[in-house]
Amino acid sequence: MESEQYSALIGTGGIGSGIFFALEGDHTLGRNESRAAMLSTARDFCKLHIICHYVAVLLRSDSADSATFQTITVGRVGEDETGREMLELMRRTGMDTALVRKTPGAATLFSVCFQYPDSAGGNITTARSASSRVSPADIREAEPLFRKYSGRGLALAAPEVPLESRLELLRLAAEYGFRRFFAFNSAEIADPLALECLRNTDCLALNRDEAESLVKRDFSAARSGDFLAAVQEKLEALNPDLQVMLTIGALGAYGYDKGTWEYTPCALVNPISTAGAGDAALGALIAGTARGLPFILKDRAKRHRLAEAPLESALDLAALVASFSVLSPDTINLETSPTALREHAGKLGLTFSEAIEKILR
Repeated sequence: MESEQYSALIGTGGIGSGIFFALEGDHTLGRNESRAAMLSTARDFCKLHIICHYVAVLLRSDSADSATFQTITVGRVGEDETGREMLELMRRTGMDTALVRKTPGAATLFSVCFQYPDSAGGNITTARSASSRVSPADIREAEPLFRKYSGRGLALAAPEVPLESRLELLRLAAEYGFRRFFAFNSAEIADPLALECLRNTDCLALNRDEAESLVKRDFSAARSGDFLAAVQEKLEALNPDLQVMLTIGALGAYGYDKGTWEYTPCALVNPISTAGAGDAALGALIAGTARGLPFILKDRAKRHRLAEAPLESALDLAALVASFSVLSPDTINLETSPTALREHAGKLGLTFSEAIEKILR
């Protein structure tokens, strides 16, 4: 597959910022518990921004240069300082934000994140933000761009905007021959619109918690085959052609394609924060797809360490980028660049296929 097959990504999802609290004590936060925490200087960003940051950086997007891969965002921010700051950061990375609207009377999406001493964590996100007002009509404003990149585009429907708007984007993408990526959160699984989105996508990204909610059982490394079979059965009933990236935190990730699962180990690093790692992986997966990498390698022998074989697939690239993302306290590692990733890989003893070497050159 030639790298020129895909020329643009059009995505929607949350745009915003947030703050971090470092919790004292490693036990899970209780329903009625008050817990002491240190307010961190780490920066939080929202779904669309995080994912598209890695796409734009890896593919060297420049909205002012049509010869580059275009990373196009569709969303909403408030008429506030946070919204202005997020737009400036996105533009600085090369994203096209012309379809990000300012919304009077609504604040830019904001999250309060909490992190445990072992670097795991979660977040609480505002429900009535500007991002929650992204409508199907907003999505349809991107139709001229879908038409422009017909047959040569990728589409992303990420959380923190309404499911009906994400579904509109997926359907519009199908009409114009785009390859579609979808993600949801655990609270959305019971929504019929989420299931309809799954029927209208090509690649699903989900994490351990989302997968557990989907199949209503806990993941066990010792019985991973049973868990993966349950995920496969559930998703095949909805969309037999669906590809899946399932991230399991420090245990690695699994990629599924047409009846085959491949396990991809995590790189061995000392994480500062795992927040945003799954979104970084999805950004890298999209970038790898844009440059013609295979999704997984079905016939490769199982690896116990990432360095046991050259990185060749889009899921391999996702593992590399995720391992670099966790070296930052922020949900976007703003130090990410092809050069930084090459140096990082060298320290880990990783080697690349020619295709990945070309991306990072």
